[in-house]
Amino acid sequence: MMDASQGFPDPGGVKGPSALQRPGVFRFYYSGIIKLMNPAIRLGKQLIYLAVFLFVVGSICYLGYRWMFPYIPPPTPTPTPTINNIEIISSKLFSSAGGDYDFLAQVRNPNADFGSPEVDYEVTFTGDAGPETRTGSFYIMPGQTKYVVLMMQRFSQPVTEAAMKIKSIDWKKLNPLAPAGISLTVRNPVFVPLNQPGVYAKARSDVFNDSGFDLNLVDIVVVLMDANNEPISVNTSEIRTVLSKTNRGFEAVWTSPVSGQVSRVVVEANANVFGDENFIKAYGGEERFQQMY
Repeated sequence: MMDASQGFPDPGGVKGPSALQRPGVFRFYYSGIIKLMNPAIRLGKQLIYLAVFLFVVGSICYLGYRWMFPYIPPPTPTPTPTINNIEIISSKLFSSAGGDYDFLAQVRNPNADFGSPEVDYEVTFTGDAGPETRTGSFYIMPGQTKYVVLMMQRFSQPVTEAAMKIKSIDWKKLNPLAPAGISLTVRNPVFVPLNQPGVYAKARSDVFNDSGFDLNLVDIVVVLMDANNEPISVNTSEIRTVLSKTNRGFEAVWTSPVSGQVSRVVVEANANVFGDENFIKAYGGEERFQQMY
């Protein structure tokens, strides 16, 4: 008869060691688990080696590419300056006994360091035949307020209204002191009514070039004002070759009667110096922009 130490239950019901407690069975069970885990461990290691290999090879390739083709940052875009549009302060349409129409506008450049050698505009005239558009251009200095005139316009039917619109501006950067660089002083403007056939009135004045630049051409605008300081007529003239520190005179002629009583004569003298090399060297800049409207 076996005793209880051999693993068989004794008559008293006391159990022997379980299967896992037996040394041979445990070793077999553990070795089975290890055998099952070995492929997974090997696969994980292989994946890690592969990832490290790909990282090293990719880094070498990237560094070699950058060595052969170094990174060149894109150029920083030049910031576009804030430029305000030219303001149209006022405008007026004049008709003459001969059937011609004159258009007068006062404009202002609010920019302190940008002027324009060419501002393109259009004026739409409205009358019995419907709207009709005429075009023109003018120059303007930084911060300048000036008159713009469109003279002797003829139409098939009478017109009653005229509206001005800026179309494009060729902006050019100038030194803020540029307007002071061209100093034209108007002296002793006079309006003389003549009431003669073909010459109804004249306006004359002197213009002194107080700048350090010789000017090939000076543009003149003459505006006749009534007692309420309202424009009642306009005319233009020009002076050629105005040397530095010299005084030149001009005369504007009205070939048709002036409607209204003239109380004051306003004379405006301007010169387009954007094409003057000496002036641009002294006050000009490299920046240039064109805006369409």
